[in-house]
Amino acid sequence: MINRPPTLTARILAVIPCLNEAEHIESIVTEFLSEANHLNLGIVVADGGSTDHSRQIVNRLARHDPRVVLMDNPMRIQAAGINAAVRRYGKEAQFLLRIDAHANYPDHYCEDLLKVQARTQADSVVVSMRTEGRTCFQRAAAAAQNSILGNGGSTHRNHTGGRWVDHGHHALITIDAFRAVGGYDETFSHNEDAELDARLTDQGFHIYLTGETYVTYYPRESATALLWQYFNLGRAAA
Repeated sequence: MINRPPTLTARILAVIPCLNEAEHIESIVTEFLSEANHLNLGIVVADGGSTDHSRQIVNRLARHDPRVVLMDNPMRIQAAGINAAVRRYGKEAQFLLRIDAHANYPDHYCEDLLKVQARTQADSVVVSMRTEGRTCFQRAAAAAQNSILGNGGSTHRNHTGGRWVDHGHHALITIDAFRAVGGYDETFSHNEDAELDARLTDQGFHIYLTGETYVTYYPRESATALLWQYFNLGRAAA
């Protein structure tokens, strides 16, 4: 019998905030169910009132696999949905895995994060974000967002090696650290990850940016949607 590192047997709560993600939600849940076959991982989709077929898709997946749960998020914003999922389903979990429905992840994403955490003992392991596009508009937006001009030289947009940081794209965090700082601030509709990282570092927790895995993000599919997203980001940062 092969003994597995203790971190790889830890209970992981994966939370996917969702609002009208019918195009992506089945593939993202299925992808992480494949990891759940060799990790102790449960998946909560925190739905903010989708009006497309997202809820029906998740309900169908949940009927066939008890590791998937659809949870209502009446406040709609991501911060509130993740906090509620931790309160309701995180009692026995040691780690919180935050997943974007509007993204793509490499194979063994969660396992790689757990290995990094075991090696570094970081309270939070964050990743670099690479932006890609499928349509002409998305590819143009991705090129801009990946450039120094578009991202301002942000470490988690440009860094490929491992180092300790103040902020990065959220991936894996210990439940203890998440609870110790009170979770996400639910007054933030956007930028809640940067705000949480500020409280983590202020309270002595450590954030490690790994270069061993990453997330691929797909921009909004129209100029109007993209401008609205950035308007909200700017308003939250103000």
